[in-house]
Amino acid sequence: RRVWCRYLCPLGRLGAIFSGCSIIEWRSNASICNSTCTTDACFKGTENVSGCPLYQGPFSLRSNQNCILCGNCVKICEDASPVLNLRIPGHELWAVIKPERVASIFIPVILGTQFLRGLEHTSLTHALKSVTHSNFTAYAIILLLTTAVSFYFVKISGSLSFGQLRNNSIDKGQLFTNALIPLVFAFEIGYQLKPFLERLGHFFPILGRQLGFDLEFLDFAVAAGSAKPWQTLFVLLGMIASLIFLKILIKNHETRKNHMIKYRPFRYLPLLFLAGLYIGIFNF
Repeated sequence: RRVWCRYLCPLGRLGAIFSGCSIIEWRSNASICNSTCTTDACFKGTENVSGCPLYQGPFSLRSNQNCILCGNCVKICEDASPVLNLRIPGHELWAVIKPERVASIFIPVILGTQFLRGLEHTSLTHALKSVTHSNFTAYAIILLLTTAVSFYFVKISGSLSFGQLRNNSIDKGQLFTNALIPLVFAFEIGYQLKPFLERLGHFFPILGRQLGFDLEFLDFAVAAGSAKPWQTLFVLLGMIASLIFLKILIKNHETRKNHMIKYRPFRYLPLLFLAGLYIGIFNF
């Protein structure tokens, strides 16, 4: 049960990787949990409501990545300890003590799918399709290659971005994935923006036909290429956020001696390179 809920259960688990950017969080009132509660029911559960499926409980929760917002703790707690808080977006990503292993696996995989979408209409893909005589096989081969490249990219980028860390047990590549998340998320928004804009104008006429109403007067079409400026803007905003996150991570995790070396512009080259690649995918 623990393995299913924590790693496999959610497509929501994939979304939970991006939840570090969220501006909301479920957290408990520490004074209530420490002085009033004697049952730990939110963790253990009751006869009618099961406990936390991630075996966390709001009193021990430190990351949104370990919460699927099931609401069981809210139903169980008689003292109304769990509350919904506002917070600075991305706080979990730059304030992390040790990076999540799940994120360090999924982010390169997501990167691989993004590189695949960039290669989808290239001569390489067409050549593989003609050789294998199967679209599925061609895409599977490219996805395996792009995912492998993504893992190496993250590993090399971590080595370039970070000097000597205070905690030598932390993998630099895994730490780098926390800085990547805003930029990766920005690409996903930008990529979905094109079909959203192109199909939005036909939504109400199609809905009207399904319901028996004439809503054709609401039909409109978006000019081809109109999404490109917005896609580029999203990537640039994601890049800026990732650069800020990386700078804070460097400050929090590098030894003081390394942190005093101020001029090391190559630290940020992997993020700049990836942002340029994303913009190229959208515009060429």
